[in-house]
Amino acid sequence: MSSDKNGDILRPLSDSEVDELLDLYKDKFGIRNFHYLLLYNQRKWDRQLSEAHIPRNDLNHISLRKQFYTHRRGNFRTWGTYVSLHRDIVQSVSFFSWQPDGAAELWECLEQTQLIEWTQGALLTNVDLGFCNRVKELAVSRGVTAIQPRQCFGMVLSHEDAFCAKVPDLPSEFEIRRLRAEDAAMVHNSWPNKGEGSLTYLQALVRFNKSLGI
Repeated sequence: MSSDKNGDILRPLSDSEVDELLDLYKDKFGIRNFHYLLLYNQRKWDRQLSEAHIPRNDLNHISLRKQFYTHRRGNFRTWGTYVSLHRDIVQSVSFFSWQPDGAAELWECLEQTQLIEWTQGALLTNVDLGFCNRVKELAVSRGVTAIQPRQCFGMVLSHEDAFCAKVPDLPSEFEIRRLRAEDAAMVHNSWPNKGEGSLTYLQALVRFNKSLGI
């Protein structure tokens, strides 16, 4: 699925480099930081898909893959500079750098890369507040005519709290159980964000993750 375009300012990171980047974010920000969780979850998916012998270029599971990049002439170990591209119904983009004085390395990546599909509905996810105004200006300069910013909140439940959670009493006609493969179609039918490829995505979520449904 990825993609090292000759001459593009973004260079794909190898799996071992993404693991290094993961450790850098853990050491600097802790395990509840969004960027750490983004990296952690993707490496978890990579391992699960590898164990299931699903190749990286399998289009049926493209929604479960992210490609991480860094500045081609930079060193991600210095400032943690990364750009993540994810292909689903539309492209989604995440990015960060802790470089002081304006994160010049990151902005070179965003302003010079040809890999971001600005005018095709690219979704910029979890943009840090300090980057919001400038990235809006960049999007407009790339021909984007409609911007719909939304707040994003993350919730993290610790293992200890999860183990102590109390299951409420339910009427006799209901049950709480782990989802099965055949449940994915029912969930998909009522999912407002469904589209091409989304049923396969839900099936993979059920197959590879622990789940609970009523």
